[in-house]
Amino acid sequence: ATGMELTSVDSKKLIAALEGHPTESRGRMMHELFYKRKFLFHWGGLADGGDNFELKNGIGYEIMSALGDLNYPTLFSTKGANTFLNKKYVDLFSRHAKQANFAFQVSMVSNDEKMAAKVEVGVPPPKRRMEMIREYSRMGYWTILRLRPYIIGVSDESIDSLLEDAFD
Repeated sequence: ATGMELTSVDSKKLIAALEGHPTESRGRMMHELFYKRKFLFHWGGLADGGDNFELKNGIGYEIMSALGDLNYPTLFSTKGANTFLNKKYVDLFSRHAKQANFAFQVSMVSNDEKMAAKVEVGVPPPKRRMEMIREYSRMGYWTILRLRPYIIGVSDESIDSLLEDAFD
């Protein structure tokens, strides 16, 4: 044991900084350099806001709600269709759909369910992620298929059906 405890982001501090009321120096810096200019908030480059931790604990929901209320431009990169297709999240994003401040990149490696289960352990299957693309696209959001990571010998085996499903 390292003695380190895993903790989540402090949503209250982040929201205060987004709103222009930072409570500490990092929040002041982030507000000054990024938030007051509404610099794109990219959620999911290093951590997935729709992962199983979020589905279980809902830590990010308050932040997502604040981003919607502030009409803050946000790009989600996710594999977390089970979270984003959960009624609570669908309702949240549906409420903010007319603002069009959110966009969604849904990552997939393969359209082959068996191959995806071997390579992408612990995430929803490709069909479920396609459901998310369809649902959020129907709401009017910009949604894209994110071929990430693209693995030669895996991704290219189902690339045509993957692109066709995403296009549909």
